[in-house]
Parts: sequence; C-alpha cells; structure tokens
Amino acid sequence: MRYGVFVFVLVMVCMCGYVQMGFAQDQASAPATQPAMEPEEEAFPAVLAFEGVVEEIAADGKIKIKDKNNKIMEFTVDKDAFIFINEDTVELNKIQKNDAVYVTYQEKDGVNLADWVEVTRTTEAEKK
Repeated sequence: MRYGVFVFVLVMVCMCGYVQMGFAQDQASAPATQPAMEPEEEAFPAVLAFEGVVEEIAADGKIKIKDKNNKIMEFTVDKDAFIFINEDTVELNKIQKNDAVYVTYQEKDGVNLADWVEVTRTTEAEKK
C-alpha cells in the first residue's frame, strides 16, 4: 500500500514538473505583444488629496477650497465624480459655502480634476 502511494506521489510530482517546464518554454518562445513603456510615461496618474473649507462654488462645476494654512485651490468636479454629504450620495449643488470638505483629484492638462468630494456637516446638537 505504501509503495502505491509513493508511486502516485512521484508520478504527480513528475507531471507537475513537466507541465511547468512546458509552460516556461511557451512563455519564453511567445513573442512580445506589447511594446515596453517609456520611463516618463505613467501607467496610472497620481491621485492627490486636499482638505479644507468650501470658499466658493460655481454652477459650472468649479469649487474653491481653502485649507487650514489659508491655501486656496480650485477644482473642476468631474461629471462622474462621487459626491457625499455625511456619507449620503448627493449632487454638487447641495454643497454649501463653509462646508468642511475632502477632495481627491488628479492634475490633467493644468486642471485639478476632482473625482471624489466628501463633505462632513455637523448639526448644532453634535457641536455641543
């Protein structure tokens, strides 16, 4: 009985090794289908973040935010952006001046394109 188990295990190990060798040979002989990326080209653009208070919001989807160091940045909110107020999904027009906001964005062609806008509002009862 032990001899049968030993033979079975030995056959399985040999088969796995043979299959892996064949796979490695297929990979080595396969032609490269994609050109190598150039070093300056980024596969994924950097995602940046900014946190502050809404200074100004325009109907055309632009929003100005001031951080705690009084730095003001302007963002264009992407048409497919995720917009939340206290974890509820809302439209951009629900955001108000002086709302505390956290934005993630990407720089594209000199524009800060926001893809995530998260507002945190507290009620008077929560402030006490």
